[in-house]
Amino acid sequence: ETRPQDCARVVRLGTSGSGGEQVLVNLMTSQGKLRELAEILMRLEDLAFILCWASLPSASSSPPKKGPGFVVEVELPRLGLRFQADEAGRLASTGHGGLHLSLKPPSDRVARLLSQFGGACALLESPSGELAAICSALAKPRQPGSGAMPREWASTLLFDRSGGGGGAS
Repeated sequence: ETRPQDCARVVRLGTSGSGGEQVLVNLMTSQGKLRELAEILMRLEDLAFILCWASLPSASSSPPKKGPGFVVEVELPRLGLRFQADEAGRLASTGHGGLHLSLKPPSDRVARLLSQFGGACALLESPSGELAAICSALAKPRQPGSGAMPREWASTLLFDRSGGGGGAS
């Protein structure tokens, strides 16, 4: 759930049939479950560039199915990524059909496999539990060392977020 101090004074009408008003949530000051979400999202993008919308009840509409104060949509505009809460309350990717953002910690085996990305990725999960890694193209992945060809494909990748520019994930 969101707290009043986590919300900016930015309000919009609900999108995609979600009804009611939605408030922009400040992920930088979030705590609890919202902070856990923020920590996953900042693997892909700086929090300043993430739009997190939570539901607010409206006098003219029935309360949202997931209740007020719950995240209904997350947008990462520079990456072209968008997640919307589904009926189960998971954040489903609008660009990766059938996959949702995995909020649970990965197994030790998956964590070892992902360690080569230096922590700059998030996991998407299918309804059957299959996982897919998603990395930010803005992070400019590169392998350490000099030379055009990497010495070993399994070595750790480094990510450079310092530069501007755009791109898609």
